[in-house]
Amino acid sequence: MADKTKNVSAIQLKGGTSAKIKASTYVPKAREVIVSTDSNEMFIGDGKTQLKALASTNSPVLSKLETMDAKLDQLLLFKPALADCSWGQIKAISESGNAAAAFKVGDEKTITLSTGEEVTLVILGFNHDDVTSGGKAGITFGMKNLLATKYPMNSSNDNTGGWDKSVMRTSTMATLLGQLPADLQAAIKAVNKKASAGAQSTSITTSSDKLFLLAEIEVFGSKSYSVTGEGTQYAYYRDIANTASARIKKLSNGSGSANGWWLRSPDASNSTYFCGVTTDGYAGNGAASGGDGVAFGFCV
Repeated sequence: MADKTKNVSAIQLKGGTSAKIKASTYVPKAREVIVSTDSNEMFIGDGKTQLKALASTNSPVLSKLETMDAKLDQLLLFKPALADCSWGQIKAISESGNAAAAFKVGDEKTITLSTGEEVTLVILGFNHDDVTSGGKAGITFGMKNLLATKYPMNSSNDNTGGWDKSVMRTSTMATLLGQLPADLQAAIKAVNKKASAGAQSTSITTSSDKLFLLAEIEVFGSKSYSVTGEGTQYAYYRDIANTASARIKKLSNGSGSANGWWLRSPDASNSTYFCGVTTDGYAGNGAASGGDGVAFGFCV
């Protein structure tokens, strides 16, 4: 499989409709491949012949490409925009191990929950999270802004049990998962997320989650209120949303007011607070029973 990927990646690939190809005076470079987007024709340049004069290969050549792992041909030939891809296509590209070649950190895709609420998602990173069943998740997504509704971490001001035992994880996340589009639910992988056990414990608990909140270190790259061992910083927060102003999130998918948002990390210094990001984008904390913004993440 590795050899196939290298060989195909070395070829320059472009596409167009058969009508445009047959009218084009463009001279493809040697080994440059032009693929018809509406028929099973492929044209290989020789560096001197106009595209319209090139003879096409027959469909068995394309069929060979199409048999590659996780439809690698689709990734290399078309390089589709994330926003235009179905979740089935995103899942296939992610599982191919080539997601970073097709998309980039910060790419966006908007979904509609069963409640009618829109949520804009961004790519947080590639090959970052550990899949519970083994291996790495190809893509991690997070919310660009916040849900319209604020939620508490727990029903009382108590962080005992940490993220693993919180109402946010055991109830709210389960409800929100059920509100996602069915094709997205089918694409999500359970991954291992780490957080302290709460109640000032430094012990780390690993939870298997389909939806999760981020940890303090996953956002800031360092800890202010949390313990060591809850993960590593996502590329999105290291390279894009890496200033206080860039970490500000607003309710109602950005159309509402700026609001603080929860992180899954219990506050290491007490038994009542969880960590969060403040309204102005800095590390903060808050009482577990207080309502705050929610920006969940998930992996495909």
